[in-house]
This record gives sequence, C-alpha cells and structure tokens, in this order.
Amino acid sequence: MKRLLIVSGWLLLGSCVRHSTTFILPAGYKGEVTVFYNQEKGVAEKYENGGRLIRIPASGVLLTQFKDDEGNVKHSFFYEDASGKRTPVTRYSNEDVKNDSVRQKNATGIFYDGTKGRYGASVENLPYEWFIISDFTSLDSISSAESQQHYQTLLKQAVGYDFIGTAAE
Repeated sequence: MKRLLIVSGWLLLGSCVRHSTTFILPAGYKGEVTVFYNQEKGVAEKYENGGRLIRIPASGVLLTQFKDDEGNVKHSFFYEDASGKRTPVTRYSNEDVKNDSVRQKNATGIFYDGTKGRYGASVENLPYEWFIISDFTSLDSISSAESQQHYQTLLKQAVGYDFIGTAAE
C-alpha cells in the first residue's frame, strides 16, 4: 500500500505543470524561433502573472538569463502589434500537420513546440528551445536549404559559435 501511494504521488507530481511561459512574437513574424537559456549577457528575466515572459526579437533568436526549462511547462504564444495588442497564436500538433481538414484552413500557428536540445560542441553547450511559427503552406519552405543556411548564420551571430564549436569570425 505504501509503495502504491509513493508511486501515485510521484506520477501526480511528474504530471504537474512546473510553470508557465508566455512567448511574445512580433506581429506577422513567420520562421524559426530559438531561445538560448542560461546566458549571462542575455535578456533579463521578466515575469507576467506569475509566469515567464519571453519576447522574441525580429531575428527569431533570443539569448535569455532564464534557466533552461526542465519538466512540464505550459506554453502560450501571442503576436503583439506596435500598440501592445496581443493576439493568441494556435499551437499545432503532429496530428494536425497530417490532418487535411486542419491543413486546408492554412492558419498561422506554432509547430514543434517543446523541441529542446543543446547547441554547440566542445566550446559551448548551450541549452535551447526551438519552434516554428508558420502557416501550413509556408512550413516546408522554412526547411529549405537556403532558409536553413540563413537561420544558421543568425544563430552563429547570436551565440558566437557554429554547430562544430568554432568561434564566429
């Protein structure tokens, strides 16, 4: 009986949301977004309604002083216009990407939310979070070789290293 209570408590705690994060995107932005955590010279931590507030710049690449997220985090996404008006952005699941009736709407939304990893090799090992904001029609073009090369240049400029860990020139 004790083991059942301990396991049940552990499962309950493991499924709880640790905190919320609100991502604010420039109105109309489409493309990849990468947030690098644990950056001493990054944007200072900011909170709103008890949760993290992360403002994504026009480049789509942000360095922040927030510690990297561990565990379950509730994400919400908004476009924000010049007057400060926020418009919610829908998150799409992998199932939505495969669903023709959802795809036909071609609405802009968040794809691949929750993708996390480590950027760099031996010089730096930077924790990051990555997602795409796009409509269904443009989603494939974001993965084009030209688009990827441009985005890799933005990442290298932001962190000073490329994926093999060499210093930016």
